Amino acid sequence: MVYQALGLSNQQLHFFNSNFINALPSFAHVYSLSLLSWWANGKKYGLFSALLWVIINVVFELGQLLNHDQASYFPSLLADYFANGHFSVFDIIATLLGGLAAYLTIIKLKKA
Repeated sequence: MVYQALGLSNQQLHFFNSNFINALPSFAHVYSLSLLSWWANGKKYGLFSALLWVIINVVFELGQLLNHDQASYFPSLLADYFANGHFSVFDIIATLLGGLAAYLTIIKLKKA
């Protein structure tokens, strides 16, 4: 996944044959960085932290819908990521669920 998105050829596209399992890194990325951002901000702005990482991940996922010509307007590393990446609805769903799970965790931690 990452290898091909960065333009490196002859790499394995997916590690598993399940779209759900392949989307787990998207969930974990949003969940963990939302909590880390919330913690780094003095345990304030929980909703902002979750939404920030959801938006970032969704933008990067949607960027993978661009063709090579459209992606060429971006800096080369980003253009390679967009042009060679593979869009996945499962990654979008995992991103949204990761943001929701992070926000619910933040609410629970604030009550404790």
